[in-house]
Amino acid sequence: MVTKETRVMMDDTSSILQPLRVSPSDNTPEVDFDSQRGELKITGVSMPENVIAFYTPALDWAYRYVENPAPTTRIQLRLSYFNTASSKMFLELLAIFEELHEKQHDVRVTWFYGEDDADTAEAGADFELLLRLPFEVVKE
Repeated sequence: MVTKETRVMMDDTSSILQPLRVSPSDNTPEVDFDSQRGELKITGVSMPENVIAFYTPALDWAYRYVENPAPTTRIQLRLSYFNTASSKMFLELLAIFEELHEKQHDVRVTWFYGEDDADTAEAGADFELLLRLPFEVVKE
C-alpha cells in the first residue's frame, strides 16, 4: 500500500531529494533509496497486488534522482522471490540509470541471489545482458 510516507518529496528549503523508504510486507519488498549516499536498495519478496501502484513512487523518485545524482550511485537488488510484473518494473527502474551511466556517471548494480536460487541467478544474468550498466550478479 502506498502511504503518504512513500511519496517522493522535496525538502521545502532546498533541492535535496528526500529518502524513499517503504517497509516490507508479506508481498512487497523493503525499499530504501537515499539520494545523499547514492544508494538504492530493494530487498525481499516482490509480488504486490498492484505492481504499478507499488513501484510508481520508486520510479518517480529515480527520475528526480538522476537530475541531481550523488557522485556515485549503487543499486542493490536482493530478492528472495519476485513475479513477472515486478521483473518488468525492475527493468524500467534500471533503464532510468542507463542514461545516467551513458553520461559518464558512476553507476553500479549488484543483483544478489541465494545459494540454491538458480531462477534468481538466471534473472540477474538476463538483466545484465539487457542493460548497458555495470552489473554484477553475486551469490550469497
